[in-house]
Amino acid sequence: MTLTSLTTPAGHAALDGSRRDVQDALYGPASRRLLREAGIGPDMRVLDLSSDGGSLARHLAMLVGPRGHVTAFARSEADAAGCAARLRAEGITNVSVGHGGIEPRDATMPFDAVAGRFVLRELRAPIETLHRLIPRLAPGGRVVFLEKVLAVPIRVFPPVPEVEKVVAWMDEARVRSSVQREIGVRLPELLERAGLPAPEVRCESPVDCGPAWPACDYLAEQLRVMEPLMEHFAIATPSQLALETLPARLRAACARSPGTVILLAPMIAAWSRVP
Repeated sequence: MTLTSLTTPAGHAALDGSRRDVQDALYGPASRRLLREAGIGPDMRVLDLSSDGGSLARHLAMLVGPRGHVTAFARSEADAAGCAARLRAEGITNVSVGHGGIEPRDATMPFDAVAGRFVLRELRAPIETLHRLIPRLAPGGRVVFLEKVLAVPIRVFPPVPEVEKVVAWMDEARVRSSVQREIGVRLPELLERAGLPAPEVRCESPVDCGPAWPACDYLAEQLRVMEPLMEHFAIATPSQLALETLPARLRAACARSPGTVILLAPMIAAWSRVP
């Protein structure tokens, strides 16, 4: 069972460095809080399914501490090498990064938890994946997933037309390309259908109110990844997107309206334990 066969619908783009970093700047603090609440802690062995360049693995590594270990995965050998190098450069040494498959090659020792962020919506068979991974967990092992609810639109108060236009473009592209926008609210159902007890569920929404406006960089990077869809569905042309100047234009628009607040897509966390 490989990441390639279970994920990456046609046109899916790998999470590059810029998008990875700005996304984690907004969703990272809440992710770590929710992972801790879900029971991820010192000395645990955790399997990370995220394939996000090591963003979630970084949080997991800090939670499990130097005597714990995280096994993470990348989409290719080159991505795995780059991810491992980034983590080492940050002084994180308790993460190993593999590629090509989401099942650990060394099954002699069970994991204490399996976790993933923003990954289940990419899987063609999420319940099958969970069925095959749950036996890798020790008794009482935790299953923890975090997903956005893209069906809840990004909102800006007071209205900023430049931001609202970008959000409308992205929402239209997702609808027309049949992106799974409700996967976050389906997490409890997916875990129960995989045979787990009814999960605990939490929800957090990143809020940006300046002055650095990381949400503007995040929106621009999301739009950059979706640019092929914009052209394919004739939603917006490259000249309309003007991606090179978009972050600065969005920040300037927000700064012109004192007290602007951007509410991003909520993130739902659901976790359960193997009996």
